[in-house]
Amino acid sequence: MDEIDRFFESDAMCAATCRALEAALAGRYPSMRRDVQKTQVSYRDGGLFCCASRPRRKRDAGRLMVTFGLPFPAPDARIWQVSPVSPGRWTHHVLLSGPDEVDAQLLAWLDESHRMSSRGR
Repeated sequence: MDEIDRFFESDAMCAATCRALEAALAGRYPSMRRDVQKTQVSYRDGGLFCCASRPRRKRDAGRLMVTFGLPFPAPDARIWQVSPVSPGRWTHHVLLSGPDEVDAQLLAWLDESHRMSSRGR
């Protein structure tokens, strides 16, 4: 059992989705670091640009929450929640139901989040 399995305990779908996310990110950012914390799995490459966690709401159990920052509020139906953090910075939450939802659109948002974190914003 690895860190991802321990973090998601008996939720195999969340663990599989998190692994798919991590594999896609590692292919893009070979120097990326994973930090497994108490409430989330954080991905850093210079700065924090993406987090994966379990949603708090019971009705969202079995899904993976992916959190990232963008310099604008992304207008997309997949975005579960958007919150302004500071001028020019918006935190986005997306709920994923399985590994196949780690797709080009999500990765494009994460690429922008990575660029933003690299600039120190």
